[in-house]
Amino acid sequence: MRKMSRAATCAATIRKELKEKFPGVKFSVRSETYAGGDSVRINWTDGPEHAEVEAIAAKYEAGSFDGMTDMYVYKK
Repeated sequence: MRKMSRAATCAATIRKELKEKFPGVKFSVRSETYAGGDSVRINWTDGPEHAEVEAIAAKYEAGSFDGMTDMYVYKK
């Protein structure tokens, strides 16, 4: 059995939580792993507001990119 990447595991968890919170709304939750790290993209049409989805996804965010310093800043 193949082990899922950290990003894929995170995407699966986010997908499950979105499905529970917004039944009937179809979400596309995709993970990507690359040399510099990984990411999860969430797309949907109609349904919840961006802020509602962001509130769920933000729990899984390790940090964010700061363009002023050209660095990734990790959350505590």
